[in-house]
Amino acid sequence: MSHRQPDVVGFQTGPRTASLVSTGYSTETGAGVALEWVATATSNSPAVLRATVTNRNEFRAKFRTSSVPPFDRVSFSRLRGSDRSDDGTLNLAPTEDHPLVDEPPEYERRDGGHWHATEVPPEQPDSLWLDPDESVVGEYYLLGGSDADDIAPGRYRFGNPPDGFAISVWDTDAPGPDGDSALAGTDLPPFPDADAMAWYHEADATTEVYLEPSAEEAVVPGRLDFEFVNRSHEIVEGNPLEWHLYKLSDGEWLHVAPAVTPLPSRRLYPGNTRTDALRVFHGEPVPCDDGHDVGHLGGGRYAFTVGMDDRATHAVAFDLLGDPVEVTPSDAISSVERDGDSLSATATYGDPDDEWSRRARYTLARVDSPPADAEPPRFVAEQVLRREQLRDALGLLREYDAAEVTIEAYDSTRPPFGVRESLFVEYDGATYRVATAADE
Repeated sequence: MSHRQPDVVGFQTGPRTASLVSTGYSTETGAGVALEWVATATSNSPAVLRATVTNRNEFRAKFRTSSVPPFDRVSFSRLRGSDRSDDGTLNLAPTEDHPLVDEPPEYERRDGGHWHATEVPPEQPDSLWLDPDESVVGEYYLLGGSDADDIAPGRYRFGNPPDGFAISVWDTDAPGPDGDSALAGTDLPPFPDADAMAWYHEADATTEVYLEPSAEEAVVPGRLDFEFVNRSHEIVEGNPLEWHLYKLSDGEWLHVAPAVTPLPSRRLYPGNTRTDALRVFHGEPVPCDDGHDVGHLGGGRYAFTVGMDDRATHAVAFDLLGDPVEVTPSDAISSVERDGDSLSATATYGDPDDEWSRRARYTLARVDSPPADAEPPRFVAEQVLRREQLRDALGLLREYDAAEVTIEAYDSTRPPFGVRESLFVEYDGATYRVATAADE
C-alpha cells in the first residue's frame, strides 16, 4: 500500500528530486525538531526547508545547536566516501528572514541549473535557551557546494545519529538501478498468489521502487545483501520483518523459508531504503546477529522478496552455486526396526515431562497414486529438510529402501504433529501418504 508523500520536492531547475527521509526527530535532552519543505527550487529561488525546534521539557532548557540540526552553527553535509569534489556537498543556509542570523546568505544559480552557495553560510548561535513548549522556526535554502556545478545524488546526513535527519537526492529522470542485470531478458513465473511481480532484472533506470541485490550469483556458503529502494513520491507500507526465500523447480516457485512471519508494520518514506542480509549454508545455519540465516540449501535458482506493498511483489532472482542437498534422517532418530518393507522408528522429539505431551505416531507410506480429488503439494529437498517428521520419514525410507515407516515420539500438539487427516505429498517423483495417531 502506498500514500502520496508531501515531503518530496522535484526541482524545476534540473533533474533532481529531494526527499526528507524523516519529517522530524527528538533528542535525549528534550528537544523536538519538525521538518517540511515549503518551496521547491525554481529559476528564481532555491528549494526552502522549514525547521521548527521546540522545548518538550517542563522546564526552561539550554540546547546545544550542534545536536538540533539544521539549527547548528553551519549546517552542511557531505556524501560519505564522496570523491566528486564539491558535488557531494549540501548546505542548509539560513534565509534572509531567519530569526537567528543577521546576514543574508550568498548564493547563485550555476550553469548546471542548480543553486549553490558562494560563501560559507551565515553562522547560527552555538546554543539556544527555550522555555517549556517554546519554539523557534527557521527556513533554510538548500544549496550545493560552493566549488561545484552539480548536486550529486545520494543520501545526505545532517547531525550525528541518533539525533539529526537525512535528505535523499536522486536523478528525477533515472531513479532506478545503475547497469544491467545478469538475468535481463529472463522470463520467470510469478510467485504463488502474487497479483503482480516486480523483478529486479526487469527494472530499468526509470524504475522508482525496486529491490536490488548485491549480486545475482553466490557460492554456498555465502552472503547476499538486498536493498529495497523507494524513490517515488509516495510512502510504501509493509512489514519490516517479512521476507521470503523461494526455489525454482520445474517452472514453479516453491517456498523454502521462513516458516513463520511476525506481523508488525512500517512506512518507508520516499528516499529511504530497507536492507536485508541473507546468509546461505549447505548444512545447519550458523546464527548471526543480523540478517537471515538459512541452511540446507543446494545449488539452483532462487528468489528473495520482502514484505513491502507497492501493488506488486518486489523480488530478486539469483543463482546459488553448490552441491545438491540430500534428505537424510536427523540425529533425533534413536532406533530403527525393520519388518519386511515397513520400518518402526523412535525419535527424541518432544518433552516427555510436558503435561500435554503423549506418545504419538507419524506414518509415511509410498503409494502408487493419490485419490482423484487429492492435490498433493510437491516438495524439494530444501523444503523437506525444514519439516522435522517429513525429513526423518523420507530419509529413513530412502536409506533403508522401504515402503512405509512409522516414527513414534512424544508430541504435545493437537492434532498430533499438526496433521488432522491423512494427506498426500510428492517428492522426487514419488507420492506418499501421511497419517498420524496419538495415545489420548
